Amino acid sequence: HVGEGCDQIYVRPVKDANATPQMVSTGKGTTTCAYFMPGDKEIIYASTHLASPECPPKADQSLGYVWSLYEGYDIFHANADGSKLKQLTKTPGYDAEAAVSPDGSRIVTGHEDGTVRVWDATTGVQQLVLHGHEQAVNAVAVSPDGSRLLSVGDDQLARVWALDTDDLVELAEQRLNRAFTDPECRQHLDL
Repeated sequence: HVGEGCDQIYVRPVKDANATPQMVSTGKGTTTCAYFMPGDKEIIYASTHLASPECPPKADQSLGYVWSLYEGYDIFHANADGSKLKQLTKTPGYDAEAAVSPDGSRIVTGHEDGTVRVWDATTGVQQLVLHGHEQAVNAVAVSPDGSRLLSVGDDQLARVWALDTDDLVELAEQRLNRAFTDPECRQHLDL
């Protein structure tokens, strides 16, 4: 829904098409990529409101549709009414791509620095950083059983990752033909 000059996030009851949509984003900056968490009591979305309360300049659409990759986008988690807003991502650049695990326990985000990050949806604590893209990650998805995630980057790579850290360590150990050391876990898995 387009608000006062900038895109904002609105909700309304599905069963009441005549209900007035209620803004649940801050009304500042611009927003995109909103999702309801399982149970429909919480939302996540990307916003530029902390980088600037003003609307960023619109992309030139003269040659067709262009998606604006604003540097100030970060991902936020809130109650479905917009209350209890908390910032998840604080990395430089465009952070707007997110997915939610089917059980709602984790949020997965793709980043301009080529990383994929996994967050605890309840605490907002970053659990895992996955390195595997040489350019920005522009799409992420979680498998229906929650065991794997997919990331797609501007480097033209699609990667499938084990979402469970024990599975990641086991896979690394199989490839190395030896145990993964604690320093290696910290270095390669950001544990």
